Amino acid sequence: MAILLLPLTVIGCSNNDQVKKEPVKTEEPKRFPIITAQKVGFIDEKGDLIIKPQFDDTLGLFSEGLCPVKSGDKWGFIDPSREYVINPQFEQVGDFSQGLALIRSKEKYGYIGKSGKTIISPQFEQASSFSQDLAAVKVGDKYGYIDKTGKIVINPQFDNARDFAEGMAPVMLGDRYGFINTEGQYVINPQYYDADSFSEGLAMVQKGFDSDIGYIEKTGQEVITPQFELASYFSEGLACIEISGNWGYINKTGKIVINPSFEDAFPFSEELARVKSGDKWGYIDKTGKYVVNPQYDEAEDFINGLALTATYNTANETVTMTYIDSSGKTVWSLDLKESDFYDVPEEDELSQLENTPEDDLLSSPASSMPTNEPDYQEDFYEEWDPNWGAKADDYYGEEKFY
Repeated sequence: MAILLLPLTVIGCSNNDQVKKEPVKTEEPKRFPIITAQKVGFIDEKGDLIIKPQFDDTLGLFSEGLCPVKSGDKWGFIDPSREYVINPQFEQVGDFSQGLALIRSKEKYGYIGKSGKTIISPQFEQASSFSQDLAAVKVGDKYGYIDKTGKIVINPQFDNARDFAEGMAPVMLGDRYGFINTEGQYVINPQYYDADSFSEGLAMVQKGFDSDIGYIEKTGQEVITPQFELASYFSEGLACIEISGNWGYINKTGKIVINPSFEDAFPFSEELARVKSGDKWGYIDKTGKYVVNPQYDEAEDFINGLALTATYNTANETVTMTYIDSSGKTVWSLDLKESDFYDVPEEDELSQLENTPEDDLLSSPASSMPTNEPDYQEDFYEEWDPNWGAKADDYYGEEKFY
């Protein structure tokens, strides 16, 4: 069945899945999206209903005091009490980042402030959210970067461009990635078939189409020899890696600290990582010990103290959706029928789910975008959901990063 629930998904680590960025953690009032009768509402960290289900979609979490929600075919923003601060009016929106939110209007992209006022008029065919005071935009057939006034500060010259992190951004020139600084100067010359943003001082790189993944530091020096079939960014000091079809974890020296023994695994979030054993998901600590035993058919990362899980009940064709705390205790639970979920739209340019299984309960139109474009498209669309995936070539059966 084609059912959708929440946009908190970071699409998996195994060979048909991908992840790039760390889950968004926030000091905002804790609100967690739920769905009943095809409408989205929000609970708090105690499981109490705070905002009754009434919206058609959401990007999930509050960012800088506001949360994007969809009513009908338009997006707006609410505050934690459910009041509209910015009325639904946009074709598409992103979360607020550094005081601005990316919006689409009349098939062009621009930026608004928290009052809803247009700060940078929609003019770009593609654009990203702001990171370190810069945002990547497409001008003509090249990519550059603008500042928060809309001024181009790094001229469009790249064939692909990704977000700045830790003072550097991966950019593509021709068919090779290198890294630039915030002045637009190359720090690491183009030489990689693929390269990810820096995280905790290290970046994943892949030298060739069939090459294994390794890690470099900011000087470009290789610190972990390419040896992994798939790998993740570093989070909380560890990265998950795949060796011979099994997943484990390494530290920043490349030493294996949790043996590859899982069918699937995700980066650590709030001291716990979700891993798959058999056909069930559970959560481990940094010693590799299970804190929550494998028991769920689907599971999400811990964000703001809770994680969303799903259990299929084939006997009565229902799904039990549960938010759990870090001890595995149930905070909120509800049995849902197929009719409680959204149907996957057949024709909706905002939610083309090419790489998302139709029966993935924990995904939504807002959480996944097309990934079959060979250029900046895939990096751009990840800005709509910070948990979306990095570049991957699974169209050719050769996905490397996630």
